[in-house]
Amino acid sequence: MSALTLPSSSNVSTVTSTIPKLPLLNLEITAIPKNSVSLPAFKGSWLRSLLGAELKRSLCLFPHQTACNHCEVAASCGFPLLYGEGVSGDTGAPPLYIIRWSDLLCNFSSENPIKFGISLIGSATSWALQILNALERAFRARQIILQSVISENTQVFGLNGSGGWTPPRVQFLEFPNLSSALLHETVENPNITPIYKESVTYTINFISPFRVKANGSLVNGANLSLPILVAAMERRISTAWKVATKVAPARELFNEIKLAAESAVPTIQSLSWREERRFSHRQGTAMNLGGISGTVSYLLPSTAFSKAFDNLFTVASKLHIGKQVSFGLGSFTFSRITK
Repeated sequence: MSALTLPSSSNVSTVTSTIPKLPLLNLEITAIPKNSVSLPAFKGSWLRSLLGAELKRSLCLFPHQTACNHCEVAASCGFPLLYGEGVSGDTGAPPLYIIRWSDLLCNFSSENPIKFGISLIGSATSWALQILNALERAFRARQIILQSVISENTQVFGLNGSGGWTPPRVQFLEFPNLSSALLHETVENPNITPIYKESVTYTINFISPFRVKANGSLVNGANLSLPILVAAMERRISTAWKVATKVAPARELFNEIKLAAESAVPTIQSLSWREERRFSHRQGTAMNLGGISGTVSYLLPSTAFSKAFDNLFTVASKLHIGKQVSFGLGSFTFSRITK
């Protein structure tokens, strides 16, 4: 396998310092049912629908309106911000939160509590307490007790605590630096073009189903290439930054890593399609909503872009990738082995 060599005249234009940091708040939630309860394996949809119905009741000043995009107070209301109903005609904006879940358990009790996470992005972080209050009310109506909420190892609510909310701490996520180590060295030593002879293997493990389209069709496990994955990460990261910070990262920032991804060769592919059911409490509907699950590995002929891929995968894993990320889809972990 030949090593990857890039020309020493390559121009490094990855100026990320001018891109604002992304506010991100991660909440880990534990709730205890008073009685045994059965939930769908696809808990993200159930929780999102449950929370949305309660937020609509508690926040909406005009509950009889079916849409938010023409509401006079939509710009200052948390519901359209969180549920993507559209403000000022921006109906394509994705929700600024993710409901995270990592298990397929369906049966819960006082001995087996419900555990999940909520990630709030951008201005949604300022609505954390309203969201938690709405969640507590929705659970209470179903005989479920909100036991504790943890943020960055700090308890912001708990039955054994002071009895009130503690404002959680917001993280600030930096936009990933996607330049190759090779190009950095080339700039520092303009007369030297180093060659990276080591190869690297990345393994991606999908915790929840991953849905993505390529050429107008849903991608299945058989044709999931690294360029498709990187393109999905680019769309998710760029859109999240644009919506949350009002700054759209230049597409050129992803050019180098997209080119590097084209040299990847799949080595291990244990992927399948997992179908789940999506529920809507407000609309009273259910539909199939599946995606790719399992593990896939890609071999890259050079370690030149290892740091760039590490940065890309780290940020993308915090934001999830693909479609319906607010339900918790597109969650993944990654690992790297250098040979």
